[in-house]
Amino acid sequence: MEVVKTIEEDFVQKIFALDRRVRFVGIIDNEGELIKGGMRRGLIALEPTKKDEDKLYLKWFLMQTMTDEWSSFLGKKVMLYTRYERLDMYGIPLKNSRILLVSTEQTKGSPKSPFFGERLLDLVRSAEM
Repeated sequence: MEVVKTIEEDFVQKIFALDRRVRFVGIIDNEGELIKGGMRRGLIALEPTKKDEDKLYLKWFLMQTMTDEWSSFLGKKVMLYTRYERLDMYGIPLKNSRILLVSTEQTKGSPKSPFFGERLLDLVRSAEM
């Protein structure tokens, strides 16, 4: 029996392939629930419980929607980026009120290597997600 990957599953794998420092890739729906993705194989989530993970997804969804009101005078929201001591998190709005949530070990851009968020945006745009 042949296993058929969905567009979202293929997209998640492409993000993991972008950089070995990617820890988590998830697509969150408009109810703040993870619909595709998860942790990189072999890594353990930093959140202590599944309940904490679920809260994290919902809070990222809420942060995305709460900042939508600024779009009328700042322009369309492209990405929310947060740097913590232990990791970087990126939230990118997708079509159908979904959000791409990616966490990485600390990443830095340089003239030879652009900001990781820009690489994510390029991939989202090319995939027309």
